[in-house]
Amino acid sequence: MARIVYLATPWLPTGGHWLINCLLESGVKVSTYRCREKDWLVRDGRHYVGAYERFKSYIPAFSDNESFLFRDDVEVIWGHVFPYKHMLCNKVTVFTRDPRDALYLQYRREKDMVGAATYKDWLRWPFHESLLDAVDNWDIFHRLWLKHPSRFFCRYEDYKADARATFEQVLDHFGIEVVPERVEQALNRSSYERYLERQGRPLPAPGTQVMDFWRNREGEEECVAEIEKTAATVMRALGYELTVGKPAVAAPDIMPHMLLNPFFRDIAFGAPPGRVNAKGNLYIMKVIAFYRILQKKGLSETNEIYRECHTCRELLENMAAYIDNCKRVGIIR
Repeated sequence: MARIVYLATPWLPTGGHWLINCLLESGVKVSTYRCREKDWLVRDGRHYVGAYERFKSYIPAFSDNESFLFRDDVEVIWGHVFPYKHMLCNKVTVFTRDPRDALYLQYRREKDMVGAATYKDWLRWPFHESLLDAVDNWDIFHRLWLKHPSRFFCRYEDYKADARATFEQVLDHFGIEVVPERVEQALNRSSYERYLERQGRPLPAPGTQVMDFWRNREGEEECVAEIEKTAATVMRALGYELTVGKPAVAAPDIMPHMLLNPFFRDIAFGAPPGRVNAKGNLYIMKVIAFYRILQKKGLSETNEIYRECHTCRELLENMAAYIDNCKRVGIIR
């Protein structure tokens, strides 16, 4: 049986598909956490793309290879996942990106879907699983993964600075040996320039900035300050420099929020069963405030595509369960 290792990425543009493509081109099977049993079709020992087809535009290997002959000693399972309890004995690589860039890029993708008039408005929108707003979700996602005993953090900025060294560090952490020639081939077939060419998109001009876009975005200073204020401790732990003059503040206690949200029951490092001490808890106050807005406006400002999306359904279901728990323990009536 193949050894299982995990690749976790936040639900944001991080560049994680580059790493997935490198692994596939190295003969390493990568399946998704949600659809592992449907991702691949196996015939005569070779793997053909099944449900994984939905990522074809992001993963060039699916177009470059008719089928794959994977090694049988290891499988990487990838997903936008928090650290579930069953992952505690497995090695994990977390591929992430500076939140000051990643959050803004996701805002550009989602603003019309959720009806966010501004970047600041979008940052208030809760993530469908954790019910935390965009900045809190980034913070808690990484804060929990930092507690995992066998995790390795890989940053988009490291990949852009030295793709080879970054990929080799991931292979080393996973305990996967790949001959140098295969590594070279995987890197060449996974380059961003090649990806753009396959998409029919122009190559960036020499000297084009590829990271730290947030430094040049005028008018978003308040949002950058909010991100740094909320996620400063984690950002420093991951090696991100903060703007001078914006010190970290103590984070609120996440445990009461976790006790109220059924999603966190299977998450490692969560809250032990006990009484919910909700007095003045910022996370709980934010969820209730968003619930009040939903009561008044519903989803009238979102578009139809979002309302039919599974993330919208999960948001409403998790919100309903959360509010029921708040009522049960007397937080709201």
